[in-house]
Amino acid sequence: MTTHSTVGASVIKRRKICPGSRREEAKHPNQSSKYASEGTMAHALGEHCINKQRKPQELVGEEFVYEDHGAMKAGVVTDEMADAVAVYVDWVNANFDPTTDTLLLEQKFHLKTVHPDLFGTSDFSEYSVQRP
Repeated sequence: MTTHSTVGASVIKRRKICPGSRREEAKHPNQSSKYASEGTMAHALGEHCINKQRKPQELVGEEFVYEDHGAMKAGVVTDEMADAVAVYVDWVNANFDPTTDTLLLEQKFHLKTVHPDLFGTSDFSEYSVQRP
């Protein structure tokens, strides 16, 4: 399995507009960028803040260590990143009830029964159990 799904949510809009884009993309190697690494760091920061019940702004200026495709990396948390991640963290905290909900963060999935190439990572998933 490759790192990115060719039929996943992040490309679905492009696939609907231009179905041939899948064939063209296959001709070019999947290269990372500093922006992709920054996004991976932001996701890890959000997960950390939710799990540790911290505000992202508390980490501004600090070095943050995270995993990026199996390699450990580090970056400094900026004001801009903290502010963006705070929107996500605040939304999760406002919409998650730990007494009735189960929270899953950055959970890998593979929906083979729908399509063999439909896989990815869910940023946030929750399910609720109704209690009597």
